[in-house]
Amino acid sequence: MKNKECRNCGSTQFHEKDGIWYCDYCKTPYPIPIIEESKSVEFSPIKNKVFIPKSIAIFLLTTISVSFFILEKKYNLKYTETIDTAPSTHINLGIGESSERKFPRKWTQEIYDDIRIARQKYDSKTGKYIFDGGDNYKDLKKIVGAPSNKEVQKADYGYPEKIYATWNKSEDNTLSKAIYVTYDAKTFMILDKSIF
Repeated sequence: MKNKECRNCGSTQFHEKDGIWYCDYCKTPYPIPIIEESKSVEFSPIKNKVFIPKSIAIFLLTTISVSFFILEKKYNLKYTETIDTAPSTHINLGIGESSERKFPRKWTQEIYDDIRIARQKYDSKTGKYIFDGGDNYKDLKKIVGAPSNKEVQKADYGYPEKIYATWNKSEDNTLSKAIYVTYDAKTFMILDKSIF
């Protein structure tokens, strides 16, 4: 009862007589059960300040873990499959299957398959791309003839000026497979090829 305050006068001095506490100033009686019920629970704001961030952190970690588990099951993240993103060599244009269409002019599948593409390297000193190991366009032109169409792409972002050559007509000028060859305008080295 030393820490209590009298409800009538506010005194903090009490004495006990026959199991009942009395205020020393106004003589108000306080039975023991009432005194024990009036015990106040101390609230520590410091403990509460630590409790809230911990609760938020635990909630966030639990949410992230559950989300990851659900996504892993849904998308099977552990066992992903590599997908080939290379363009298809046969496209159906509604005229017939690509395999049924003829190759343009003197082209054959063997000639197309034998074309070596140049390897690309970046020269950090000059900031330009260097190509080596590719076949020469002039040699290819001697074998299959001149292309049906040519387009020039100006040099940009370290790449040299390129020329896109297209063969898309057969010897009798009917629609055929389209073969695209990209080569360097200065060195005539073949940089890329594709067939549709």
